[in-house]
Amino acid sequence: SMLRRSDVELAHLYFHELMSRALIGDPAMILEQLHPDNPHGFHTDDRLMLWFEFNQIDHDAIKSQMRLFAEAVMPHVGAY
Repeated sequence: SMLRRSDVELAHLYFHELMSRALIGDPAMILEQLHPDNPHGFHTDDRLMLWFEFNQIDHDAIKSQMRLFAEAVMPHVGAY
């Protein structure tokens, strides 16, 4: 069945809401975005869904990004 225009508009709004809450950057930038005082609205009860392979297929680079997040970001998240 065809999507109604309102369905498409809602999907578009939902996508933009998700992207506005995406954490993008190096570890310092991610920690800044996660900090409770950040006006982005992240809250200590929020959950993170981690997606390291966004637009990338290099397995070693993905593993490196995961390791960097684990070492440089994760230890600080619980402090908030």
